[in-house]
Amino acid sequence: MSTTINLFPVPISIFESPELPVDTMDFIKNKLEYMPWHSKENHYLDISKSFQVLTDCQELAQLKANTINIANTYWRDILCVDLSLSISIKHSWITRHKPGQYNRPHIHNNCVFVLTTYLDTYENCGNLIFKKNTHYLNLFPAMLDVEYHTTNLINCKDYSITPKNNMTVCFPSHLEHEAEVNNSGQNRFCLTADFFIRGTTNRAGRGFDTYFN
Repeated sequence: MSTTINLFPVPISIFESPELPVDTMDFIKNKLEYMPWHSKENHYLDISKSFQVLTDCQELAQLKANTINIANTYWRDILCVDLSLSISIKHSWITRHKPGQYNRPHIHNNCVFVLTTYLDTYENCGNLIFKKNTHYLNLFPAMLDVEYHTTNLINCKDYSITPKNNMTVCFPSHLEHEAEVNNSGQNRFCLTADFFIRGTTNRAGRGFDTYFN
């Protein structure tokens, strides 16, 4: 008889977001302005020209309301953060993955968690992959590369989520992630928002707004 405690887990939460009106989706797909977001080697995805898209575009008012509601649920009910500390959107943008486009492994700096909502998806449009960094020590140090007879959430080096329409994923900003190549033959659209803390904590004795501005 044994008991295993998965200590210090990384809280990745998946929500179902309300479906958006047809005219909102038409704005996202046909009227919103996009630009290439590229590395030195190649262009690998398109991103909205606005990095405050939920604030700048009144057409996305319903999407903004959905986003804030889900983010607050993650903050209060999943992470259980004290009521003295609230959250605010730092940046928000919409990504358009054309066929063949993808997003390389990365993290999000200067925020506490990330929210991604999939707006228009298709089969084989590219999974969301979370990756365990070489120096992430929940098991063994980096110099040991142990083989396992069974892969699970404790020993895995990556974890895959298949996007679906109106699926929202919230996760800590330090968690490395990537979007696989879009092999669907259709454009894939998703919203991403970075959240930061508002308020004053008794431990720090100063407001988080200082770091936000």
